[in-house]
Amino acid sequence: YQRRVRGLQEYRENREKNTNFAAAATQNSSAVEQATNVDDLLFALNREIPLKPETINPNTIANENVNQDQINTNETTNEKHVSQSSQISQQSSRKFPNFTIQNRIFDFDLPSKEVVIYSRGTQTHTQIDEHLEIKKQQQQQIQSQIESESKSSQSTNDNDNNNNVNNQNNTNELDQVIVANPSIPTITNLSTEAILVEIDEDERRRLLSSEVFAKFLDTVSIPIERALGITEKIDFMIDYASESIEVHKSGKSREISLDLTLFDERVRHRPITSIDWSPQRPELLLASYYAYDALAKDSDGIVLVWSVQNLLNRPEFVFTCQSPILSAIFPKFNSGATTVVGGTHSGQIVLWDSRAKSSPVQRTPLSASAHTYPVYCLSQVGTQNANNLISISIDGRMCTWALENLNSPIETTELIYKGPKTTKLSVPATSLAFPDQEVNNYYLGSEDGAVFKGVRHGEQVGIQERHEIHKGPITSIDFHPSNGPINFSNYYLTSSMDWTVKLCNVKSQEPVYSFEDASDYIFNSKWSPVHPALFATCDGSANLSIWNILEDTEQAIIKTVAPGNRALNCLSWAGDGRKIATGNAAGSLNIYSLGEELANSKESDYQNLEEVLSKLSIQTLFEQSLLSDF
Repeated sequence: YQRRVRGLQEYRENREKNTNFAAAATQNSSAVEQATNVDDLLFALNREIPLKPETINPNTIANENVNQDQINTNETTNEKHVSQSSQISQQSSRKFPNFTIQNRIFDFDLPSKEVVIYSRGTQTHTQIDEHLEIKKQQQQQIQSQIESESKSSQSTNDNDNNNNVNNQNNTNELDQVIVANPSIPTITNLSTEAILVEIDEDERRRLLSSEVFAKFLDTVSIPIERALGITEKIDFMIDYASESIEVHKSGKSREISLDLTLFDERVRHRPITSIDWSPQRPELLLASYYAYDALAKDSDGIVLVWSVQNLLNRPEFVFTCQSPILSAIFPKFNSGATTVVGGTHSGQIVLWDSRAKSSPVQRTPLSASAHTYPVYCLSQVGTQNANNLISISIDGRMCTWALENLNSPIETTELIYKGPKTTKLSVPATSLAFPDQEVNNYYLGSEDGAVFKGVRHGEQVGIQERHEIHKGPITSIDFHPSNGPINFSNYYLTSSMDWTVKLCNVKSQEPVYSFEDASDYIFNSKWSPVHPALFATCDGSANLSIWNILEDTEQAIIKTVAPGNRALNCLSWAGDGRKIATGNAAGSLNIYSLGEELANSKESDYQNLEEVLSKLSIQTLFEQSLLSDF
């Protein structure tokens, strides 16, 4: 076959010189056209077309097919000369056909590709859908005919029996007509029954003890638990990844009631260090827990995310860390309630994502450029498009972070106060607060009872002012929210271990007023987010106190003792001002509800509060002048 192909190549070179071959090829073209494959074509050409010796040289073809090893040994062996000459003579006696090439052009008329454009309202129908629709119509026709015949046969019992037989016969006849008519498509073998597979006892135990089954059971049982413990009209099928709902509002009253106590065995005897409500999901809140026993099997730090709709004491998410958690927050400018940021005792800032796992997905390094001491203060400032995380450790270092990258801080500031005698003091910050809608100026509560004012950007970065406020360590600092017709964002509350709560103004060196109704350490104080004159405090005697400056400044208008009689470490208001969450030293999280009259404010409250604050300022100045005279 290869020799014939080479002959074909040589023929193409000498085709124009051989006129006799063209005539012979024309006469035998019919035999060539009838060939259906290469073998038939070669046979037709070998049989009918004469060989042109001047076109193909057999000796050249034979010489090309001789083995190279035989050529190299021609000079040493005479017998090989004889064998080669005989082989050449045999190949020279064979005739090789001449080939011809005929070009055929085929025309194809193919339609252009149809471009299908789908819009939002476009619906596609399948053949099965059409068959199901026809089958449904057929069943409806049969049913209607049976009903019409049954109604006409209700005159007598005999007619009823006869009609029943006739109806059955008619039904069978209609079914036979439908099956016999090929123009009506029918659907068979469209069974939707599930296939049950029997497993043995060992396989069943293996599946029940698998991690995949446990995770699936935890996920699907949460809506059932919400429904079992539900006492309000709420959507217990809520998915916290995509939706939000409104919180139920109680009746009109001036009372405070304990709704529920959230507790988990994993946090028994663990003191709660911080509480924060989700700004995106008003029914969600988190609580961070400190370590109880260094030899415990559980992680040192735990953060639980609870839902006030789940009354069966089961957290929605559980986050763990190798270091005890001192503070934790929901990012205010996050699109969903899926991330949590925490400050640890080791100095690391960790970030959890509920979509990933229980351990942190990001954490800051333990290096000289970041924190190496406990972090008690966390706050997120900025806007939805440009925001930063601010953290301050107990050694007086402030770091600015981007939540997208916690590998290194954006900037680091040493919080050092320069005293009047050129002494430099590091600020041991225990609490941090930014005035409402402020990103540059901040205020710190310290262990020595002083409040420090700092600046993040500008010519003088760092601590600028120092105000003597308390006689003991400051446990919290909180600015008044500016969400009313009159702006009171210059006022802030501070709580301390000296059993007092101070009302201060950023424009004054001294406190405006001191609330001294407590008989134990006060660990937290916060303004109501909706009522301008309402704030709450919690102390070491398990007392939750509600204050209203417009009604009384000497004592709280409501005081209640938390269950368990354990010290209340922290508290947090819900976004609507209708609920308060408190955490104690034993790991219990208590949720209180406030009556509508107690929680909501009136239009005249802002004007009345302005008058009361002016009177308190004048009274404080008068008392200070009297003390200075003595």
